[in-house]
Amino acid sequence: MSFLAALTVGSGLISAYGQYQQGQQAAKASEMNAQTYERQAELTRQLAARDVETGERQKESFLSTQRSQYAFRGVKISGSPLLVMADTAANLEQDIRMTEYRTLIGAAQASSAASQERMRARIYRMQSYAAPAVTLINTAYKASNFTGTKPVTPVGKKTGIDWTDL
Repeated sequence: MSFLAALTVGSGLISAYGQYQQGQQAAKASEMNAQTYERQAELTRQLAARDVETGERQKESFLSTQRSQYAFRGVKISGSPLLVMADTAANLEQDIRMTEYRTLIGAAQASSAASQERMRARIYRMQSYAAPAVTLINTAYKASNFTGTKPVTPVGKKTGIDWTDL
């Protein structure tokens, strides 16, 4: 093997190894990002549960205060005061559910981002094998030019063979 062929093979091997390492590192980074997004999603779900619990306590406290104020003033809980209390309770419940909904949307977005990062990691892993393979094939082709042997024609180049006759 000539010096140039050896140099070509050596540089191709180094390049292929670098491509492999780069793909593996990118996959690891994407996996770490996915884990971060999953933790964020879980914390957001916990926050939603806590916010609902806090909202329920605040709602009950407000409604209790409202009932005690009506009782203190001697207002009978029927008719208009009852409608006001029902409307207040419904509005507070709606606020609680909207807060929960918004928070859970954030959790869903974080889970989606985690899934995307995991998909990226799989792609990077596949590339960490495919790119070096292509580099090694190209290196073998280039090295064959220095050995004096007739190189195999790469795919896609004209070979001079008329395949329609076969």
